[in-house]
Parts: sequence; structure tokens; C-alpha cells
Amino acid sequence: MKVAFHSNGVKGLVAMMQLHQIIIELYQMPENELQEIKNRSNGHINHLAFEVDDIEETFKELKNAEFNIIEQAP
Repeated sequence: MKVAFHSNGVKGLVAMMQLHQIIIELYQMPENELQEIKNRSNGHINHLAFEVDDIEETFKELKNAEFNIIEQAP
């Protein structure tokens, strides 16, 4: 599925793809925002998100698995 969205009054595109239980959303930001994204010194990706059934339990499991958690809470 491909649909338009608006960011600061300018149109961008989002494509959603699903394979079994995995859904991937790909965003094409409006042209006027791309330069700022390209100039980021710490990478271009804004964030990566995962949907889980129980956020508290998942957070606990990640901490117990010794992932480098940078936030105090989910």
C-alpha cells in the first residue's frame, strides 16, 4: 500500500509492506526536509520501531539480555 502524508504542509509518501507478521513502513520525506536528513552527522535514519505484545516484558528481556539500553523506561 502506498499513500501520501503531509509534513509541515508538504506532501511525502509512505509505503507499507507486509510479509506474514512483519510490516515494514518506508517513508519518502518531502524534498524540503531531505537536506536536513542528509546532513545529519549521526546517520540518516530517524528511528526504527518494533511492535510487541507487552512493552514492559520486552524491555525487561532486553535489559536481562544485556543490550545497551540508553533509556530508563520504554
